[in-house]
Amino acid sequence: MKTRMNKLAVLVIIAAMVMFTGVAMAQAGGINGVYAVNGVSNCVIAPTGFTELVPNPPDGLWITATMIYEGVYTFHPHGYGTFRSLGHFNEQYGPYSGFGALAGTWNSGSESSNYDFTYTVAKDGAITFTIVPCTYTNCSITPEACSSPTYLDNIPTDGVISPDGKQLTVTCGSPLLLGIGTCSGGKFTESGVQAACQFAVSGFRVNEPIPEP
Repeated sequence: MKTRMNKLAVLVIIAAMVMFTGVAMAQAGGINGVYAVNGVSNCVIAPTGFTELVPNPPDGLWITATMIYEGVYTFHPHGYGTFRSLGHFNEQYGPYSGFGALAGTWNSGSESSNYDFTYTVAKDGAITFTIVPCTYTNCSITPEACSSPTYLDNIPTDGVISPDGKQLTVTCGSPLLLGIGTCSGGKFTESGVQAACQFAVSGFRVNEPIPEP
């Protein structure tokens, strides 16, 4: 019995060492891998922007949007990465009369959402993301729309990677406020339109790169 207990203790110690070593290596060299994720976002889009996360007047001038994502996060160990995704959305226009025939109606479609980021990862696996300016683009899935993409100025900032490096979760924490506008020469110009969003995706590491959506 004593021999069995000793062997069990040795196995537990080895497993702990392997786990700790894996995390330490991840922190020392960053994350290196491709992660397939899916999840959802819920947004309120305010054409006249927000004040304390409340859409600015006129009343009813807002659009709600729910999106389901299929995405790929690619991490390079030197602190750089990319997110490429395909999203499927339902959106509803507010009752504002200025929307005309669209007021109160539903719309559905698909769009790509892509951005580049830099990141840091802490010893406990917490990840902090920062957008690379003028890389976050949204394009409806039509050639005409993607020739003139919409740019956004913020991204989900919080993530966590599992100790074994196989699982990834990314969220935006509290509602994320995004400016919507254009980019020229690496400089973002906000149009006055803003979106307040909740975002959460999770997934797993894949052994080989998979096609980006």
